[in-house]
Amino acid sequence: MQFMFTMPTLAQFGRGAAGRLAPVLLENGVKRVFLVSDPGVQAAGLLDAPLRALREAGQTVLCFTETLPNAPDYQVDAAAAEAREFRPDAVVAVGGGSSIDTAKAVNILLANPDPLRRYDGVNLVPAPGRMLVAVPTTAGTSSECTVVAVISDEKQAKKMVIFGKNVAPSIALIDPALTDGLPPHLTAHTGMDALTHALEAYISLAASPATDAIAPEAVALIAANLPAAYADGSDTAARDNIMLGCQLAGICFSNAGLGLVHSLAQPLGGRCHVPHGLANAVCLPHVLAFNLQAVPEHKIVRIARALGLETQDAKVADLIADIRLCLEKLARTLHIPSITEAGGRREAVPAMSEDALKELSTPTTPRKATTQEIAALYEDLFMQAEHTA
Repeated sequence: MQFMFTMPTLAQFGRGAAGRLAPVLLENGVKRVFLVSDPGVQAAGLLDAPLRALREAGQTVLCFTETLPNAPDYQVDAAAAEAREFRPDAVVAVGGGSSIDTAKAVNILLANPDPLRRYDGVNLVPAPGRMLVAVPTTAGTSSECTVVAVISDEKQAKKMVIFGKNVAPSIALIDPALTDGLPPHLTAHTGMDALTHALEAYISLAASPATDAIAPEAVALIAANLPAAYADGSDTAARDNIMLGCQLAGICFSNAGLGLVHSLAQPLGGRCHVPHGLANAVCLPHVLAFNLQAVPEHKIVRIARALGLETQDAKVADLIADIRLCLEKLARTLHIPSITEAGGRREAVPAMSEDALKELSTPTTPRKATTQEIAALYEDLFMQAEHTA
C-alpha cells in the first residue's frame, strides 16, 4: 500500500480564532499587510475588528475589497498591481472562496511573472509567495486549507484551476463565528459545495485510506447540520459542525481530487457565470448518481449511512436511488434553483461539454464519460428544469 498525503497549511479552528490574526502576523515579523476581501464582507462589518486589531498592532494595511464572485482574472491583475506597488510582507484574505482564491492568485503573482494563465494546471507555480493568511467567512470552498486556486479566465470563458504546494495559504484562522447570520442562500450554496467536495473526494480514483477515513465524517457533519443552519442563521452548533465538515472535506479533496460533478459545474461558471457553489448544488444529485454506478459497493453503503439512510439488506441499485433522492430532498429544503433559474444556458451545452471533458477533475472521476454522455447529463438537468417550471 502506497499513497501520499499533505496539508501544507497550519490551521487553527474554533470560535475566536480570527482574533489571532494580528498576533500571528506580529509573531512572523510582518509589518505591511495587503488585505483582500469583498464588498459583502465589508458591508457586513466583518473587516472592522481585524482592521482595528492590525492597526493597533502597528501594521500598515492596504485593502482590496472589490473581489467579485467567481474571482475573475482581470480583478486579480488589478489587485496584483496594487500589491506589487505596496510591497507587502504578507497577504491576508478575509472572505469566502473568491476572496481567498483572489488572494492566492495575487500572492502567486508577487513572486512569479505574468500572466496568471501560465500556472493553470498542476505544480506549475515555481516560486512561493509571501506569507498568506486566510480567514474564511463561509463554509464552502475550503480554499483556506487547500492547494488550489480557481480563477475565471474571462477571455477564454473558462475556469483556471491552479494546483500545487506554492498555492496554499501559510496559515488558516478558521472561526465559525464569522459565518453566524450568513444569508440562507449563501449558507445553502456554500454548504452544498462542501458536501460535493466530501462526496467526490471519497469516490475519487485518487482516494486513499487517509481520505477514506475522513470524507464520510465530513459528509455526515454537513448533511446533518445544513438544514438547521439554513433555517436559523444563529444556530451556532450547526454552524460549527458545517465549518468543521468543510475543513475535513477540503483536506480530502486537496489529496484525493474531485470528479464529474465539478467537471460539469466549472463550465457553468466559466460560460454562464453561475456561482461555483450553486453550480455544484445544481449538478450534485444527478451527476453523483451517474458516477456511483462505477463505485465499489462498500463505498456506496458508507455514503448512504453518512447521509442517515437505512442500508441493511438494501440492493446497490436501490441505495444509489436512495442517495439521489436524499440529495434532491436536501436541495429542495435549501431551495436550490434549477439549472435554468441559476443562469445556465442550454445553447452553451456543446461548449460546456467539451470544457468539462478537459477539466482537472475529470481524470479522477470513477465513471469515465464521453463528450456525448456529458452533454446528455446537462440536457437531463435542463429537462428537469422544464418539468419543475
